[in-house]
Amino acid sequence: MSGHLHLSSEPPVNKGAGGADGPSPWNRAAADTATVAAAALYLPAGASGALALAWLAVALLGLLRKHWLPRREGLTALLAWVLWMLASLAWSPLPAGDMAKHAAQAALLLAVPVLAATLDGATARRALAAFVLGALVLAAAWVWHAASPWPARQLLSSLVHYSGNKSISNGVLVAVAATLALHLGWLAGRTRRRLGWWLASGLLIAAVLAYCPARTAHGLAVLLPLAWLSLQLRSARGRLVLLLASVALAVAGWAWISSGSARGGGLAARDAAGQLQASDDNRRVLYAATLQMIAERPMAGHGLGAWSTLWLQRNQREEMREFNTAHSVPLIAVLLLVAAVWGWVAAARGAGVSGAGAPLALVLLAWGLTSLVNAALRDAVFSAPMVVLTALALALARPPQAGTRPPPH
Repeated sequence: MSGHLHLSSEPPVNKGAGGADGPSPWNRAAADTATVAAAALYLPAGASGALALAWLAVALLGLLRKHWLPRREGLTALLAWVLWMLASLAWSPLPAGDMAKHAAQAALLLAVPVLAATLDGATARRALAAFVLGALVLAAAWVWHAASPWPARQLLSSLVHYSGNKSISNGVLVAVAATLALHLGWLAGRTRRRLGWWLASGLLIAAVLAYCPARTAHGLAVLLPLAWLSLQLRSARGRLVLLLASVALAVAGWAWISSGSARGGGLAARDAAGQLQASDDNRRVLYAATLQMIAERPMAGHGLGAWSTLWLQRNQREEMREFNTAHSVPLIAVLLLVAAVWGWVAAARGAGVSGAGAPLALVLLAWGLTSLVNAALRDAVFSAPMVVLTALALALARPPQAGTRPPPH
């Protein structure tokens, strides 16, 4: 019916990762490591990264043994993007000792199609549920810390104390988890289970707004649920109304952030310390420097990793000399990257953006929006969790099998 929501209580039907007819030791290993990695994305970068690498190791070993093949959506463009970025090292002023690190950062996106190949839809859905449950544990830690502060510089204290980009990343992840909880509830076949997921979503959104010190997370906690709702609407009119409401909220939020007035909730402490104003000022300087670098070489660019070297040569502000996260990207590489991402968008649409494709659409939207104000492609505390989530969502976004029943509406 026009303008109505529709609900699918049927999980996506898949025949197993890599075309396998049933579970095997490789499938079980991939499922276990993927689920643990998803639940642990909020841990400090070393621990969460090690668990994600464990899943990647299983994926690569299975790939070498031809147990599965990488997902093909956007793969050609993604390979071309990585090769161009690596080739640009030839004209980059990056010191030779730093080239391996930047090459690894560029190649990280290749993990998405490899990881996604290891899971079927049902397993990916369970791993995404584990990711939501991990967010609930983190939100509970935020509440506990507010009532009884944890000492700083102790084990896992970075989960509750502001620690720069990792805290921002965790806030973004909780906002994504809140929206995925909405979707999992929408797909739940039982009313009690559905209400449980929706309660979890509400608690996570409330936790972000009340305790998270990251403005990016606050914005996503509002915009992502609206984006999810727009995916469920069938009428163009309904989507237009929701789009206009989202734009109005975005403008109001930007005006609030730029007003300089005191912020409440999780932003209060950072605002009182002057960190929010300093962050705004730093971003303006970094954006101006990046735009100048892009204007100097708009096509070929300065080369992979060049931003940090050029910044050190040109920056006149002592307190910003350690900045190395903003960067310029060659224009052709941007077009190749957009082509790769469009392949994933097409996968979401093929699976149904109101059903199995919705998590992929939401994760890509969250990653893109975060990239507007953070180095979410280059900084591993952003990119590594997003690679894991994109792979899980891509594994879930498989086209409906022939003969399966369409969702009721």
